[in-house]
Amino acid sequence: MNDADHEAAADPTDLVELINRLRRGDKHAAAEIHRRLSDRLTKLARRRIPDPIRAKVDPEDIVQSTFRGFFMHQVKGEYQLQSWQDLEKLLTRMTMRRCNRERLRYITQSRNYRVEAPLGNPDASDDSHMIDNADSPQDQVILAETFQRLLDDLSPRDREIVQLAIEGKKANEIAEQIGVSRRTADRIVENFRRQIKDQAGH
Repeated sequence: MNDADHEAAADPTDLVELINRLRRGDKHAAAEIHRRLSDRLTKLARRRIPDPIRAKVDPEDIVQSTFRGFFMHQVKGEYQLQSWQDLEKLLTRMTMRRCNRERLRYITQSRNYRVEAPLGNPDASDDSHMIDNADSPQDQVILAETFQRLLDDLSPRDREIVQLAIEGKKANEIAEQIGVSRRTADRIVENFRRQIKDQAGH
């Protein structure tokens, strides 16, 4: 049993009461929910965000964004939560989607790959408008889920190549590590980027 389960077992009505208070605009209820779950969500975000992306995106900011989104929708009564386990699962999914969105933004910004600049070079031309101009938070979630689905569909070798690119490895470094030609590594990353744009309808 994890910590959240222990807390729920000690007072099974605690979360329901907090949610009711939250809907009434009680800031203390929001602070209590944040206190109980923010640390583990931040640890999750740190695991999901590679070092090169952390230079631009703080995992704690991702978690704060997750909580803001949750509180906004929960005040409207959009989630039906009965236990701390339900809440933790929901916030975990929301955090992972935001992490995937940042990874997607990073890979779509990577246009200097052929000249061996690390992916995500701030001087590179930028395709991230496909994320920033998404019509709604739902569209942004779809983009992030598209990224993860396409990543999961890759062969183990190609997935590793893309993951290394996301982590900021240069083309020649990836080729040497994986045992493929630099041209092959470049082609795989470019194909992955193109699939994202095609799937997103841009």
